[in-house]
Amino acid sequence: MREAAQTLRRMTRPGRIILRRPPPARKTEQMSPKIVFVDFEASGLGGESWPIEVGYAASTGEEDAFLLSRHADWSLEAWDRRAEQVHGISVADLEGGLEPQAALERLAPLKGLLVVSDAPAFDNFWLDRLAAAAGALALFVVSDWEEILPSGQSKRERDALFAAARAKEQRHHRAAVDSRVMREVWRASWAKAQEGWLQGA
Repeated sequence: MREAAQTLRRMTRPGRIILRRPPPARKTEQMSPKIVFVDFEASGLGGESWPIEVGYAASTGEEDAFLLSRHADWSLEAWDRRAEQVHGISVADLEGGLEPQAALERLAPLKGLLVVSDAPAFDNFWLDRLAAAAGALALFVVSDWEEILPSGQSKRERDALFAAARAKEQRHHRAAVDSRVMREVWRASWAKAQEGWLQGA
């Protein structure tokens, strides 16, 4: 999602989408209670874009990911072919996806947990669209994962951890993969931070 969002932002004019600001997450270390890393893939980044896949990876090991069927209210005019080239999901692939209500039921285990992502404004937008299509409210709010990462990490260090995590995956820009990559970067970030603390003790 991180690279996909950066790529798609370059393809989308500013002001096309209204995003709600996610609340701050609580600063959390690796041994803290369950954290869930979530990622949405979508039809594009415009104001009428809609979710097509969601995946999550919990700090305690649980994972899930599934495609979403296109709701009648979601226009194909919001389908961006350039976005399709990034995530590799076609409209035809969505025919066997979950309906919005079934998708929310599948996400029910995340209610009440700390859910984070590296693009929370976009993920909250698509979560809200999914919930609205089901005639419901979102079960949770996605927070910014920056709030649970150790402070003082340089961009170079972060990029190196992302590269190492992605190298373990067969595919990229899919919800399951991107959520696992975030979890791996979070774990590696805290491992490096703790190593530094021990060396400085």
